[in-house]
Amino acid sequence: GRISIVVKPGQAFGTGHHPTTAGALIAIDEISARHKIARALDVGAGSGILAMAMAMLGIPKIVAIDNDPLTLDNARENAKLNRVTTRIAFSTTPVAKMKATFDLIVANILSSTLIEVAPDLKRILAPEGHLILGGILAKEAAKVIDCYGLELRLIDKRIIKGWATLIFPKRGRGR
Repeated sequence: GRISIVVKPGQAFGTGHHPTTAGALIAIDEISARHKIARALDVGAGSGILAMAMAMLGIPKIVAIDNDPLTLDNARENAKLNRVTTRIAFSTTPVAKMKATFDLIVANILSSTLIEVAPDLKRILAPEGHLILGGILAKEAAKVIDCYGLELRLIDKRIIKGWATLIFPKRGRGR
């Protein structure tokens, strides 16, 4: 309820009303209020709503990726409507090819995809960074947790209308 985001309807997923988007937005709000985040990544950007929320909450540099160029066109238009284009870089670069690290990564995509990209998301999460995973049916949450839980520590699991949002911080070096 702290910010208002304008989303022009398009083919992309993410209006803020679906439980997976709502869960991710709540987690972003809480983490950005407690931690300094210099760089963030939105994996599966869809409409761009999560990237826009991060920008509006003060995160200065956000990369939003999606494998659908048409979806990114809609996300760019939404970013322009919300006056956050200078903070968000949109890209079709796959997460496997990313070299930079991020203080916050949000991936609100299917469980099967979250499991597939687990090694890459863990690799590009900065020390002391946070990972928010959504798009997970509650009954599939344990499988996703198993893929991330060895290197990362689950600190929160929220269920909204049968959909899970998972939050993992990365243990920093020397911990």
